[in-house]
Amino acid sequence: MQAGNRSTQHTPATPAFLARQPILDAREQIVAYELLYRSGPGNCAPDKPERDATASVMLHALGIIGLSVLSAGRPVYINFDDANLLEDTPELLTPEQVVLEILETATPNAELLARCLEWKARGYRLALDDFVYRPVWEPFLDTVDIVKLDVRALNAGALLAHVRQAKSRGLRIIAEKVESREEFEYCRGLGCDAFQGYFFARPEIFENTKLPAATATLLDALRRVQEDDDSQAVERTLSRDAGLLYRLLRYASSIGFGNATTPRKLRDAIMRLGRRNLQRWLTLELYAGARDTHAAAESLLELAGQRAELMSMLAVANPQTRKRIDEASAIGCLSLLDTLLGRPMQQLVEGLALPKDMSDALIMQTGPLGRMLALTQALEHADHAAIAGQCQALGLHADELPGLQARALEHHLEQAERLRQAECAREDGAPPGTAAGK
Repeated sequence: MQAGNRSTQHTPATPAFLARQPILDAREQIVAYELLYRSGPGNCAPDKPERDATASVMLHALGIIGLSVLSAGRPVYINFDDANLLEDTPELLTPEQVVLEILETATPNAELLARCLEWKARGYRLALDDFVYRPVWEPFLDTVDIVKLDVRALNAGALLAHVRQAKSRGLRIIAEKVESREEFEYCRGLGCDAFQGYFFARPEIFENTKLPAATATLLDALRRVQEDDDSQAVERTLSRDAGLLYRLLRYASSIGFGNATTPRKLRDAIMRLGRRNLQRWLTLELYAGARDTHAAAESLLELAGQRAELMSMLAVANPQTRKRIDEASAIGCLSLLDTLLGRPMQQLVEGLALPKDMSDALIMQTGPLGRMLALTQALEHADHAAIAGQCQALGLHADELPGLQARALEHHLEQAERLRQAECAREDGAPPGTAAGK
């Protein structure tokens, strides 16, 4: 899908690092993992502001390495300081996926307590990390679910007192920095519920290639659109990149939605486009942005656009999916991201927080949406046996397909022309409403 020659500068890919340490129960079975910030392959945590370290852990876990790889289906513990807890950072993960560890460096004031109560009300579990009792922490002990006790920082008497205090409140106890069998047996005998430390395993380093900043922003925006976040959340995400912001405003003014003026605000552009067109634009920006680094990006962009249109037509033709045109279009657009970004589809889907049936469609091609994707791919390869099988499964007649393909191609070419005109307007500096912008 041609959109003109871009002069966009691309940030080179750089390695991303993260460490994972298991948390075991009294039977020495892994029940969770703590995710730890690392800046390189060395197994140590260099100095870095806690807020930035948490952001790095979240970014790498969700968008680069993949939470499914790291968690293996178990909860993950992540450190959060005051700033992270007062912001919306934790909501990138569901309450089932994460335990919020309140760092010992946090300031236990009324504002933080109120925010912790909010997280608790939303179903998140809270833990006090490296906990040492002080009266100022008293209200938090009625809010959290877990306390983590550093066996290297507490002497025998203090450790026993902390265990008894936590048990009297019904809290779970994790003994940290357990380095020997004797320490494990001792802490288990005191009544600790879970254990973490070098006795079991040193943190395991994970490494993957970090996506360029613009790509990460587009994936984050796509996730928010899929989750039906309000326009402000999408706006905040896209505002990170001035180039994306400018291109979206130009696109919204050029695609002919009955308004020839350029939207002055990003929110106006988002409202004008609507969810489906915004989703399409975000996905196509991902393909277009990879042109300088991926030899086949242009071809993938073209094919993704064709798939999106045909998937939309198939959704309309199928009684099971007539109300799911947007989802069908998204599946078509997203179906080549793994090839474009060089990442497993499962990892990409996880980072986008797609509904399960959409995830299954992309990963396993199951359900009506998955079968439509399989049919689309069979048509591309002229696999007549697969075409017949998928048509039968979807309740479609094979003689309907040529007409659907023709209409899909027509819509695809119209969309390609709109993108080309929007790009020409951007490059030429033509004001909206001129020949280049219509």
